[in-house]
Amino acid sequence: NKFTKETVRIWKKYVINHWGRTLALVRNYSHLYFYYYAAGRLKDKYDACDSCVEYAVKGNSGFDLIVGPLSDKVEYLFNSGNYSLCIRDAKLGEDIIKKFYHNKDSIQGIAFFSNEIANALYFSQNIALAEKIADDKISQFEKTGNDKQLGALYRLFGLINNNKQQSVNAL
Repeated sequence: NKFTKETVRIWKKYVINHWGRTLALVRNYSHLYFYYYAAGRLKDKYDACDSCVEYAVKGNSGFDLIVGPLSDKVEYLFNSGNYSLCIRDAKLGEDIIKKFYHNKDSIQGIAFFSNEIANALYFSQNIALAEKIADDKISQFEKTGNDKQLGALYRLFGLINNNKQQSVNAL
């Protein structure tokens, strides 16, 4: 831990003095994230994830290194019932993918983050907004031919309709 803190301190000095690029810090924090993951250090893992995101946004690079850790954090926030932070980070993840991360698996990431947003809204009792977002995302995915990504959103509609006592529509 002493060495990782020293490494981060040195890299921050390089970035502040414009001796290095922020991409190096993004990589450094990405490596720390996986180190903390393996060590089971939950708080440090998500702190490293936040720093990784911060420097990727500042340096406008390294977004491919943050999608995985951010997805993990969003899932953790949802599962721990911290829906407002889950929504915030999922929206950030969705925006990052749409703007910067255009790989073949991009649509899966967008679907994941969209689903987490809608589910967090549902479970935080903001059912009307969850339904609207799910409906909008389904329309968007269908228009782009990405209907394979819709299963989770349709399951959410089942919960919403069941909640409304509309059992026929829930099926």
